[in-house]
Amino acid sequence: MVQRKGIKKRSKKIKIRITARDFLVYVFVVSLVAVVFFAWPYLSKGLLKPSNVRYFHDVEFIFRRSVKEAYDKVPVENEKKLEELLVKVPQVEINGRVIPYRIYIAFPFNTTLANLYAVEAVEIANKLSILYNMLGKKVSFKGVAVNSSEDYENLKGTVIFLLGPDVARGFGISAGANVVWVEGNTTNGFDLAAIRLINFVMDHYSQ
Repeated sequence: MVQRKGIKKRSKKIKIRITARDFLVYVFVVSLVAVVFFAWPYLSKGLLKPSNVRYFHDVEFIFRRSVKEAYDKVPVENEKKLEELLVKVPQVEINGRVIPYRIYIAFPFNTTLANLYAVEAVEIANKLSILYNMLGKKVSFKGVAVNSSEDYENLKGTVIFLLGPDVARGFGISAGANVVWVEGNTTNGFDLAAIRLINFVMDHYSQ
């Protein structure tokens, strides 16, 4: 009778050597991933945001053109008057109810650029409405076509008068009496002036 001798299997031991340098690289990579993961919400709203996006109280405002370009190119005159008309909007309360402050958006009656004026008016009204609502201010907007300065100077409330490429003689934002002039002698300039106006109001509420 033949007896089989037991076969012993040799197990191979795999030795992994980790040097101090490898360990430091590992720690660096893990730390970098963690930093990017937790900082991403802030990076996406800051360094990595497109030039046509701005955040106000964590709400995203998207513009048609670069916000930075609007700041760089659009001149702003009489800032104190602008602040008075668009930032320090009065809130009148009657019988416990706040009456919305009226802001008119005026544009030339006879214009060949009706679509362009509509785009600028809607952007200003929509974005400022969102902004005022976030701040608890009661404000309403109304569009009005005008033939002369008398038509808008007699309106009660703030008037934002849009002057597009068909009538504009200059470029920028200014204010006087109860009127804010938003002027652009090119389509691009008109867009930038509207964007600059909205951001002017945002800036003052961010302080």
